[in-house]
Amino acid sequence: MGDSFAHRYWSDFEQLAFEMTKDHLLITPTTVFRTQESKDGGFDAVFVSEIAKLGEQVVSHEILMEAKLRSGQEALGLRAFAATLIIAFNGRTHCLVIVTNREFSPQALEAARNFSSKSRLDVILVDRRTLSAWVRPR
Repeated sequence: MGDSFAHRYWSDFEQLAFEMTKDHLLITPTTVFRTQESKDGGFDAVFVSEIAKLGEQVVSHEILMEAKLRSGQEALGLRAFAATLIIAFNGRTHCLVIVTNREFSPQALEAARNFSSKSRLDVILVDRRTLSAWVRPR
């Protein structure tokens, strides 16, 4: 990886993706945290919203966020976030948000849509255009 753009700015991009995702959630999370910088299990942030309590049991909605910064111009493929998709599904997460500074490949878009429709996991893909719109002042 060396001294590439992505290598130099990955931490800043994760912070930007974290802040923009948090700002654009339609519900206010009760617990929000970024994961450690390495060996984070394939995701960069967790947003949990407590919806209700049934006795001692808390009913909550969990969102995982993964930031994918790339130096090149190529589209982000499914392979870049497939492991995170499986981790989110196996962890009974409700929603997975993938944020990138690139476009998503047609294969990634189709696979995410198909996976989301056949499972209970909502997959939200935020590409560079959406992220740019999020960042622009209103």
